[in-house]
Amino acid sequence: MNIRAVLAWLFGVLLSLLGLLLLISVPPIGILVLLVGLYILPPINRKIQVNISSAWALAWITGGLLLLFALTITHLVPAAGVIAVVGGLFALPPVRQYLTSWTDFELGRWTVVGVVFLVIVSSSATAAIALQNNERLGHETKVHEPGERFTVDSGETNLAFTVKAANKTHTISRGPDRERADSEKIYLVVTLQIENLADQHTTFTTSDFAAVSDDGQRSYEIAEETADIRSADPYEAQGLELATISSDRRLDAGETVTRTVAFEVETGRTYLFTIPATGPYSGADNHYVPLGKV
Repeated sequence: MNIRAVLAWLFGVLLSLLGLLLLISVPPIGILVLLVGLYILPPINRKIQVNISSAWALAWITGGLLLLFALTITHLVPAAGVIAVVGGLFALPPVRQYLTSWTDFELGRWTVVGVVFLVIVSSSATAAIALQNNERLGHETKVHEPGERFTVDSGETNLAFTVKAANKTHTISRGPDRERADSEKIYLVVTLQIENLADQHTTFTTSDFAAVSDDGQRSYEIAEETADIRSADPYEAQGLELATISSDRRLDAGETVTRTVAFEVETGRTYLFTIPATGPYSGADNHYVPLGKV
């Protein structure tokens, strides 16, 4: 068995295993990687003839993966997203052909490989460093005390929040159901004052707020049971109305409400309330409010 066959088996097996893992979290990419891995394996490669050069196919795959990476990381680390977009477009053969015809200058194959490799390293390293430090480039991290009013302004969305209270409970049900509470469950119940400072209404979903552990290992969205908090008792306010497919519950411009949200968490950790930097809040700073240890 020559070196080329050994490398084909090695990369084919590794890509096939990676494809199987990606099928769980990112099915479209997993299918693509799995097919490429299987095609590289010598027994399959000998039986299936595809009139496409390996370099051409690799260029398309690399460019596509970089663009997909950019889509997932840009809202968290814009700098990494920009690098990935530029590198992904540069890796695509039609883009390079256009640049060659426009500039009348053609880069060698290994030069292209080197540029794309540097893009992969720089974009992934930029994203890893920013996320490891729990920071997004160009944004600040701010910690507020309970009772302190803070503003989340991302341009389109402008809201003011005040965490008024935080409680722990094994159930958020009322009446006889509280006696049958599941002792293995624990909820952090947070009462918020929310002010809409923008000129347009806004809506809330389960992913708009989160309870995160202080070590960054755990993050919990709003529990669906929040909708079961129909009235204030025994909390300071009723549950926050969440927008659903069948209901567009919203907070109008200039409106101020006090509402309760619940997070089902693990015990033995210290948690903070935060507004994840996604969706309408992607342009905002990181804000945290300590909720205490559970």
